[in-house]
Amino acid sequence: MKTIYGHPLSAPCRTVQWYAKYSRKQLVEVHTVAIEKGENRSEEYLKKFPSGLVPGLEDAEEEFCFGESTAILQYLADGDPIAPKTRCAKAALQEYFAEHARAVRNLSKLCFQPALASPSPAETGASFTSGLDQVRDQLSKHNDALSRHRYILGDKLTLADFAFAPELDQLQFLSSSCLDQYPHLVAYLNRLTAAVTGYKESAEEAAEHFRKVKSDLPA
Repeated sequence: MKTIYGHPLSAPCRTVQWYAKYSRKQLVEVHTVAIEKGENRSEEYLKKFPSGLVPGLEDAEEEFCFGESTAILQYLADGDPIAPKTRCAKAALQEYFAEHARAVRNLSKLCFQPALASPSPAETGASFTSGLDQVRDQLSKHNDALSRHRYILGDKLTLADFAFAPELDQLQFLSSSCLDQYPHLVAYLNRLTAAVTGYKESAEEAAEHFRKVKSDLPA
């Protein structure tokens, strides 16, 4: 049995949870870590995952615990049809994962997370607008790339899409129109919603959790 430890408002956690749904892994269960209550800093959690971060994966059969979403993603996909087979495909995926860590994660770090942590609706909006201005080059880059092919690394779904989409779609939790000037990004998300197992469910669960969190804010 493998257990994914995560939180519904973490894009990296959604990456691995979505893949588990997509691949219909029968021996994977999901445990929600109550970060807001400090569960990720508990002695029990830190014994398994010393960084205190999510996501984490525990493989009981192998007696192995580790973190980092792209590492977990590749661990779960090992031997699956979607896993890259050629040297070129493997290199392209690793190149994307490096860019993801360096630049794409800023969609969370500069936009979503600061807005989520803002204590009032006005501050949430201001924080999100400021963050969005800082990542427009990144959005434009991917919008242009997706004008030429259907998915992040070409015309076939790859593990790169499982990492990228949760970073992108969470922006729409804050503003449904924020991607309107990037039509190829919107079309990409619509494509995933219509055709890729587990994506719609994953995105809707995260959006609903987000609405619950922000509904408690004072006016």
